[in-house]
Amino acid sequence: MTARVAAVDADGIPDIIDEIMKIETSSFSVPWRAEDFTASAEYGTVAASLDGKGRLIGYGCLVVVADEAEITNLAVTAGERRQGVGGGILDFLIGTAAESSVRRLFLEVRESNANAIALYSSRGFETVGRRPGYYRLPKEDALIMMLEIGNSEC
Repeated sequence: MTARVAAVDADGIPDIIDEIMKIETSSFSVPWRAEDFTASAEYGTVAASLDGKGRLIGYGCLVVVADEAEITNLAVTAGERRQGVGGGILDFLIGTAAESSVRRLFLEVRESNANAIALYSSRGFETVGRRPGYYRLPKEDALIMMLEIGNSEC
């Protein structure tokens, strides 16, 4: 699968919000609201993955604060999972963080989401903590994963 990943600014979110929300509501038991994606584009990065026909097949959100960043959301449409789309989005977000002089990149993931954990681990993320009961519907712990990007030496 060949997909193109690009950043979408806040003005571009309305053009794809319906497709984002279809993926979001089918991927998460407690989905984000449409306005959460607009805010993410205003204060961070929203990356959109488009297939060869220009259809949205996945997205990811990144927020940078000083020398740390967090991937706050990443989802791929069900029909495109396990075909490299999520990895492409993740690589784009890691690259964006690195260009912003980020040293540590964090994310949270359901402890039962073995596929996502394997993807993140394949890019060097390591589990550094746990948030008990972080997720609801169903209630479940979140694993906190971190990727060291920058060199702490000047």
